[in-house]
Amino acid sequence: MNLHDVDIVSSCLGCLRCGYDNTCAFQTSDGFVPFFRERIENADILVLAGTVRDRYLSARWKTFFDRQFFENHRPMLEGVKVGMLVSGPLRQLPHLREMIEAYAEMHHAELVGWVTDESHDSPSIDRQIDDLAFRLVRALDQRFVSPPTFRGVGGAKIFRDSVFGWMRFPFVSDHHTFKERGAYDFPHKDLRSRATNTLLTSM
Repeated sequence: MNLHDVDIVSSCLGCLRCGYDNTCAFQTSDGFVPFFRERIENADILVLAGTVRDRYLSARWKTFFDRQFFENHRPMLEGVKVGMLVSGPLRQLPHLREMIEAYAEMHHAELVGWVTDESHDSPSIDRQIDDLAFRLVRALDQRFVSPPTFRGVGGAKIFRDSVFGWMRFPFVSDHHTFKERGAYDFPHKDLRSRATNTLLTSM
């Protein structure tokens, strides 16, 4: 689906109206929220395709990522298999690759692979796209989940600690979600470890 065909009236305002119950300020003004919930969050496989513009993707892609904030910090693509098609010099933009990889992992999606047109070899690019499609379907069929990296583990702990503490307001919805999903896995309930830590740190 072409993002230009999605009814998006504005980028995110940063008003944090969504923090209370995930209701976007533009909920009834455009079609982004229903599009995202029906077409993106319910997908089994997502193939995202974009062109490099000014060391990023297009402004429309930026708006797409920004407007997702109505779901706040909770993982919303759990189990989704993702493939990326990028037109442009991706090898020169490690920050863009890092951002997409972190985005997928923080939302518990599986980034299966990338294809770019940097080779300028159409038959080779076609083969890479076919291979990516095969790997996406296989990953879905086998329910493959790669082990988390620092992006996912570190990011989850940062948001866990922040939402439990100083960010609980205005992110009330995040707090309820994290509590329901058992994300608040602290303080440690192992009394022996807690006693040992208390003793050792007091010395």
